[in-house]
Amino acid sequence: MPWPFHLGTSLALTNSEEQPELEALMLENITRAVKQRFFPPTIPTKSPSSMDLGRHFEKFVQYWADAEYQYLGPILDDRMDLPVEVSIRWKGEVGGRIVIRCRSGFLRWLEESRACKPQNMQTEKEIFEEMSALYSVYLIYSFWMSDFTEMGIILPCSSTPADWPAHKPTASCCLFVQSNPVEIRLWVGAASRAKES
Repeated sequence: MPWPFHLGTSLALTNSEEQPELEALMLENITRAVKQRFFPPTIPTKSPSSMDLGRHFEKFVQYWADAEYQYLGPILDDRMDLPVEVSIRWKGEVGGRIVIRCRSGFLRWLEESRACKPQNMQTEKEIFEEMSALYSVYLIYSFWMSDFTEMGIILPCSSTPADWPAHKPTASCCLFVQSNPVEIRLWVGAASRAKES
């Protein structure tokens, strides 16, 4: 079976100024072809459940600090007062959005419990955003390996419920960390790109 890419003009027919550009183009084409042929997208047949979100967050919290953790199940009531919120979106074959909500007490706990974690984050808000981004990368790596190399830059940003997609979350969970309530919502695929009107 022939290779599914075209190398284009032979490097032997190019001058020294054109060669670096052609080499870069050839490398890009070859890399894309190899990924398509030998590493096809692995879109999961089942999206993460509420329990999956909770278990992965529990593992992450245990990495951050040895904390008391209580999983409460899917979010059944959107009226809980959780004024601190961050949203993380990623690109890829699947693509998605994760929203994490909490109160200021959880941010204080993150700051006080970071121990030997990198100290380049200066404020509680920066630490919360860093934690949220790391959790999102961990979740993407665990469920969508094909997205892990295509997700682009992960940039947490402040959000509110008005910014959420119109669709119900693909999965959600509510939990307590050191008596601090935390909510996690996940939208996957097309549902993550739908905006509230």
